[in-house]
Amino acid sequence: SNFNFNSGERLRIGLCGYENVSQVRLQFAMNGNFYYWGIDDVILLNESVADTKVNKNFYAVAPSLKTPASQVSPFALVADITNNGNADAANTKLEVVIKDASDVTVGSVINNYDNVPSCTVIENKVFNETFTPPSTVGVYTGTYTISSDGETINDDNTVPFYFLNTDKTFGNM
Repeated sequence: SNFNFNSGERLRIGLCGYENVSQVRLQFAMNGNFYYWGIDDVILLNESVADTKVNKNFYAVAPSLKTPASQVSPFALVADITNNGNADAANTKLEVVIKDASDVTVGSVINNYDNVPSCTVIENKVFNETFTPPSTVGVYTGTYTISSDGETINDDNTVPFYFLNTDKTFGNM
């Protein structure tokens, strides 16, 4: 066995609700089923940051994985978002861009959230516009991307999905 596994994951977590607190105790707990774990390079920063993300546990995709190209129809888009930061996220936008197999954009829609307060989850805000796929056979990829003023796009700011327009087959597998 190789016990030199390094996930290389970096997290920045805003501690909401601890303003004007003189002491804080942090605890790191291992939730796993292996023999070891380790945390290295913990840094506490006294700063205010916005940290928006697309929640991967709730977002809409095409109603069917496979749809006959002659029977495509509009579908709604929605994703829950969170501001994990301890500062408000100004000018927050959630965009879905859908591309064909040649990486050509076939559609995009934007949901504006304006100012998202710190430590807030926003659920079930359906996009005002629906998306209608082209009636062309092919594989299409969509990506939800959230952004706000002054925030760097990182791994939790995007969620991808895909769907297929087929010759004549409906299917979810």
